[in-house]
This record gives sequence, C-alpha cells and structure tokens, in this order.
Amino acid sequence: MPQWTQQQKNAINARNGNILVSAAAGSGKTAVLVERVKNIITDKENPVNVDNLLVVTFTNAAAAEMKSRIAAKLEDMITENPQDVNAQRQMSLLSCAKICTVDSFCLNLVKDHFFNLGIGQDFTVLDQAELNILSDSAIDNVLESYYAEGDEIFLSLARLFSQPKDDSAFVSVIKKIYTYIYAQPFPFRWLREMAELYNPDIPLEKSVWYSYLIEEMKASLEYGRELILKCRDLLQPDDLLFDGYSANLADDLSVYDCLLSALDQGWDEIITAFKNVSFSRLANKRGYESPVKAELSAKRDIYKGIVKEDLTAFFCAGQADYTEDMKLLYPLFKKLCELMEAVDAELLSLKAERGGYSFSDIEHFAIRLLSDFDENGNVIKSEIAADLQNDFYEILIDEYQDTNEAQELIYSMLSNGKNCFMVGDVKQSIYRFRLAMPQIFIQKRNRFAYYNRETQKENAKIILDKNFRSREDICSYVNYIFSAFMSSKVGEIDYNRDEFLNYGADYSKSSVPSAQIKILQNTKGAEFDENEALYIAKTIRSKVESGEMVKDGDCYRPIQYGDFAILLRSVKNHIQDNKSIKVKH
Repeated sequence: MPQWTQQQKNAINARNGNILVSAAAGSGKTAVLVERVKNIITDKENPVNVDNLLVVTFTNAAAAEMKSRIAAKLEDMITENPQDVNAQRQMSLLSCAKICTVDSFCLNLVKDHFFNLGIGQDFTVLDQAELNILSDSAIDNVLESYYAEGDEIFLSLARLFSQPKDDSAFVSVIKKIYTYIYAQPFPFRWLREMAELYNPDIPLEKSVWYSYLIEEMKASLEYGRELILKCRDLLQPDDLLFDGYSANLADDLSVYDCLLSALDQGWDEIITAFKNVSFSRLANKRGYESPVKAELSAKRDIYKGIVKEDLTAFFCAGQADYTEDMKLLYPLFKKLCELMEAVDAELLSLKAERGGYSFSDIEHFAIRLLSDFDENGNVIKSEIAADLQNDFYEILIDEYQDTNEAQELIYSMLSNGKNCFMVGDVKQSIYRFRLAMPQIFIQKRNRFAYYNRETQKENAKIILDKNFRSREDICSYVNYIFSAFMSSKVGEIDYNRDEFLNYGADYSKSSVPSAQIKILQNTKGAEFDENEALYIAKTIRSKVESGEMVKDGDCYRPIQYGDFAILLRSVKNHIQDNKSIKVKH
C-alpha cells in the first residue's frame, strides 16, 4: 500500500463539492487520480459504476494508461478477494467507461446527436492538410466576392493588413483570428463584443484600455521611486557631496510623487504632468570624485529614463485623438466581424460537402448540443445537457491548466455544479500556443478556499506540493531560481511557498552536486558551439569514468552514457551530424 500524505488523502477522499488540485511536478497526481476513481467505484456503502464517471485526459495515451492503472487496481482486489462481486462488475464495465480526451468525448456526443445538428452521421475528422486546403478555398471565395463588391470599408480593412498587390498578410490575419476565436465557446458573439471595445462612444477613461495604462504606469513609477530610495541609502554623511546629493534625491522623489498623484486625474492632465517634468542636475564639486557617484548616476539614469523615455510611449494620443482613432477603427472592426462570419459560413459549407469536420468544429457542435440561451441572452443548459448531467456522478479533468474557454463551458454544462474534480499545475502549462488558457486555473485557485474536511466549502482547493521524483537539492535549486524570477506580473503566479517543490522522496545522501550552472565566457558564434560541446563531452566522460552512482528503480548503479540528455532551445544551426569533436585526456 502506498504511504499517502495527508494532502494526497484529502485529494483522494474529498467529496460533495468542486475540488481543484494544484499538483506540483512529481507529486503523484496520476496515482492520486487513479486511487480516487478506484475508491469511488469500490466504495462499500455507495459504489458508483465506473461508466457513471467522466475522466478527461489530455492525450489518448494518457487515457489508455489511466484505464490500465484502474484495471490493475481492480485485478489486485479480485485476486485478494475472488468473491468481490462489485470489483468484478467494475472490471466488466471498464471497457465502456468514458475515460478519454475531450475531443473523443465530443466526437461521440456529436455522432450520437447528429440529427439535432443537421449534419451527416458518417462525417469524418479532417486532417490538417485537408483543413488547410478547405480554409484557403473558403477565404479565397469570400475575399473574391468582397473585392468584387468594392465596399470602401472592406477595401480600407484590406489595405490595413496588405502590401500593394499582395494580400497574403491579410489572409494570414484572417486565419489567425479564426483559429483564436474558436477557443471561445461562442466565437462570433465574443468577436462582436471585442469589436465593441473600439466604439467611439466610449471615452478613453471608460475604456478597457485605460485601467491597463494606469496600472502599467503606476508599476513603472513605483519601481522608479524604489530606486530613488535605494539611491538615498547609498549616501554617506562624510561625503563632501552628501548635502547636494540629498537635495537632488529629494527633488527626484517629489517629481515621482507628483506623477503618481497625477494618475488619479484625467488622461490629458497626466500627459501635461509628464511633459512638465524636469530633473535637477546632479551636484558636483570641482576636483572631487564622490565614492558613490558612479552607482548613483547609473541608478538615476534608469529612473529618469522611465519618465523621460519609457512612459512617453504611452502618450501618443490625447483624449480627442483617441476618439478620432476609434471613429476610424470601429467600422473596420465591424466589417472584420462580418468578414469572419462569412468565411466561417463558407468554410462550414465546404466541410459539409466534403463530409468532414475538424476537432474544433466538433467541439463547437458539442457546445451547441449542450447549451442554450434564455430570454436575456444568458447561457443555460440544453435538455440534452440536463439529461447527461444525471449520468455523471463526477467529472474528473486531468491537466486542467491547459483547458480553454470552450472546453470549460462543456464541463460546466455536464456538471451539476458541485461534482468537478480538476487536477493540474499552472507552472506546467506550455500549450498557450495551442490556445490553452491557464488563467482559468489561476482564477479558480485564487477564488477557492483551502480544503478542510470539517468545514468543507462547495469549492475547495488542495495543494500537492511534495515532490517524490527529485533529490532535495534539485527542489531547493528550482525554488531558488523561480522564486526570484516568477511573479504574478511575470509568469501570472507568485512563486511562493504554495508553489514550492517540497522534497518528499527517499534518496541516499550523495556528495555529487544535484544542480550546477556553468557559464562559458569569451567565446562566440560557431566557436561557442564547439567549446560548449567539448565541455559537455568532457563532463559526461568524467562522470562515467568516476563511477558516479544513480538510482534505477529501487537500486543504485554506476552512471552510463545513456543516462544523459542534452537539451537545446533549438537544434537548428547548432547540431551537425557529420562533425565529431575529439575529447583529449
């Protein structure tokens, strides 16, 4: 039996509410997920059939592994107790269990309800090559008809993104927008809402941009103000320029305080405040060099540059200029919405003729099946969703940090409001380029209360922060690096003790450092690649020849060449298969 930590036990046994599990790397989240499923379906008082669970994994391979692990757990139970009728029943139902990717779930749902959508039952899933051909055809057809109409707003839109006699950049923009909006549950509703942000009837200070501008400016000014205070700490009372420097910094601090106060006024007033800024000349004394002058001047140049250079880029337009810009842009964005809807209609028509759809289309077909709108335009569950909701005792979602808004709506339509178990780690979200939206995970983590069995809330979070994969020094090294660089502003989370990797493994002590940083200096270009490769080769051979021990399963053995991995940001122009480097003794 595994020795579960208390937090793992909580994740396995928590019931009757939405549970968000933030599982650090190596924290055993898959084992916890499998154990939770096993406990639910083999509960002695209230067993739930495995086909009444929806377990969503990120890949088909992960789904297969999940089924295999659950089957192994059931086999162990049957071997231990051949009379366990329920375990035998769950084993027989496992092949029908909905343990799959969200794409697979949506595909089966759409095939079951094709008639409601008005599509053919025998549709196929298009591969990327077919999708590219149909997409190009749809965009060409729509653009050709728009060019023929000669609408001036459309022509202005095309010129905005195109080179003379070449609209390939415009086509590229259409494709990017189309891909992006389909990560939203209702793509064109969302796109129209975004276009309204450019409505000239909304003044700058009421716009969505204004709060962003003020927030960015305030952060920059507060950083500059901290630099001034650090400069003040540099001053030495016995310095002949102490009084002069003190006066300089007092003036600088006053400038910054005035600018921070100006942020509470109107935009034009802020522009005026910045235009009127002047910094005093740094005090000096003929024939005397202050010991702090160099550092003081360097820091002063930084915070002066923040005001005089960095933030001036924000003042490209006053309120009147902004309104005029919106009057020009708003019709273009409205036309863009119209164009995108025309492309969508044409593309769906071509796909219907072909009898095939993309996984993104199928996902949105599922949304159409599961959702509806009330008289106020609010999203509500469809009759199909209400029926399916009763089929699922619980919805368990793995790799939840890589969910997007469209998928999140699907889960909410299938849920009864308190039966979602979501597992993930926002620090491992790497699929934003595939339109994953880690902010969904972050918002829930910030909103949910910590799980407490005695006072359980409907929404609770559990932190799995024990790392059972790495040595203690590795965990400490990772925590040290990321706590210095990762914040809510840079990386969207504060890498604090809630995010730390806490050592939980059982490795024997070793005198060999678990992590090292080596920096090669005074070498550039191709010479750098060769020197770096030479250093790596020497390091690897040295470790192998020293007989350094590594853990392999439950045992330790001497390190081998096959134990090493060399990771590069890009292999292009850095790896040459036909070139070898000789390592001299």
